[in-house]
Amino acid sequence: MSNSYSIANILKRGMLSGLIFTLLWSSWAYYVNSLFGEYIAMRAAITQGSFTIVNAFFYTVFMEYMFAKRSSRLSRFGLAFILPNVIVSIVLIGLHLVRETPNISATALPPILIVCSLSLTYVLVNGPRKLILDTEISAT
Repeated sequence: MSNSYSIANILKRGMLSGLIFTLLWSSWAYYVNSLFGEYIAMRAAITQGSFTIVNAFFYTVFMEYMFAKRSSRLSRFGLAFILPNVIVSIVLIGLHLVRETPNISATALPPILIVCSLSLTYVLVNGPRKLILDTEISAT
């Protein structure tokens, strides 16, 4: 495994994305549910934040690891993009249903769409660039 895909680097990127996305999406959940009162908005923010901190870390680690371990474009796309996005969408919406978040679509849809867009960009553009750069570096 190349330096970009070392376990330490993957874990660092996982922690960083976990912190950034938790701040962003818990604030968003609070904002879009604030019309229902502070308690409900805070509950939605805590639900979103606690899911996001765990999910962003594991999602990043899983996506990068699957990308690094798979050689075919199809298996990379399926395991690094489709599988994690489907799981995240189902779990996130389910958590908000269980926690009775009143504005689920406004709370969950933006994070799902952004994460899908970012992970698609990674799988189609950034990941292959890393592999090429790492191959060139290790060849020298």
